[in-house]
Amino acid sequence: MTFGLGTAADNIKSFAELGLTEPSDAPPPDYPKYIILANGAPFGQGSREQELRSSYITLSELAVYRTYCSGSSAMVYLRTLKENGNFAVYTAQMEMTVPRGNQTMNILEDFVIKFTKMVEVTTP
Repeated sequence: MTFGLGTAADNIKSFAELGLTEPSDAPPPDYPKYIILANGAPFGQGSREQELRSSYITLSELAVYRTYCSGSSAMVYLRTLKENGNFAVYTAQMEMTVPRGNQTMNILEDFVIKFTKMVEVTTP
């Protein structure tokens, strides 16, 4: 099981199938804010969020990402790691930064995708 993207829970394709570089150090989704309960335990507030960062991507990889997010944001299905090391599927709002780079070299630098409003839909 690997990271994946899809337009529905039943058509998620792995990053490898899509020709994308697998995130190597992506932290699991986390809450944007925590409060401390009366018993001292932290409690996450809001919807989970996750960022996938890459020092560079190719133009062909950008084209694949744009099939899922052609504008500034889009709702997608994301298969990603949970805190326990297992994978889960979430609906999420995908937001991409506009990468900079040298298009004649076919490389775009400092690529960031942010997934917000994450809701777990199934655990494979």
